[in-house]
Amino acid sequence: MSFFGKLIKSPKWLWGIFRIRNYDRIVLYSSSSGSLLACFFIITGRKCIIHQGSIPEERPWSLRRYLFFDLPLRFALKRSMCWYNDDPLVETYAKKYSKKAIEVRNSIDLQRFRPKEKESRDYFELGIVGPFDPVYNKPGLEWLEKSRNHFLIGTRIRIIEDLNDLEYVNALQSLDALIVPRFVRTLCPQSKVLEGMACGIPVIQTKLSTPPQGSQSGRDIFIVEKEGLIGAVTLLYQDRELCRRIGARARIVIEENYSNQISKKAMLDSLS
Repeated sequence: MSFFGKLIKSPKWLWGIFRIRNYDRIVLYSSSSGSLLACFFIITGRKCIIHQGSIPEERPWSLRRYLFFDLPLRFALKRSMCWYNDDPLVETYAKKYSKKAIEVRNSIDLQRFRPKEKESRDYFELGIVGPFDPVYNKPGLEWLEKSRNHFLIGTRIRIIEDLNDLEYVNALQSLDALIVPRFVRTLCPQSKVLEGMACGIPVIQTKLSTPPQGSQSGRDIFIVEKEGLIGAVTLLYQDRELCRRIGARARIVIEENYSNQISKKAMLDSLS
């Protein structure tokens, strides 16, 4: 079936139009269906807020994506208020294209993403946020292949990608540490950092991303250059007590700065 046929048959945005027809203002995420719905909402003379969590440039370019995501999104942003999270790339994109850009921090479901007691084991389970496929992310795949040989014996690597919601949460809770490399083309990398911290595990991120609000490198998170990722993992592997302390402090940072109540207040304040 052609893309146009899929678009016509897709219930997402057609059902969306039916559901939002009676609203005067609506918040939409910057997905393909969200962008099309936003355009419909604006064309019919109503107000729209775009919640910008990632940028199109982080995804592979294609004519289909450009026509049905990039262009509708930019059309909507120029005529809308935009909420963006505390990611510098997303902030730049939002301020460049939107009529009015306001920072609203990501909110984390603290009940869903929470620490879980780990069983005693004789290995160190390290999660690395993907994807790592040769077409979508060749630089990330090359880095992973080179890095595998440098991790200490006793370290098991788990690639965090292509998981459903329950599998994703369970995977995070089972880890001893999580790497979120910004040079890996991961959608919404900042969310992955916050979710890992909420699960009480040490997170290692590269300096290309903004550190979470209230965090401090070496205390509740590791923020390193690309070349320093393996060294940070080695430090955590060799000192499990440090690993535990950083994870516990990371959870506190999320509770104090990224709860649903805090995010909701910022959203309501922006509307007043």
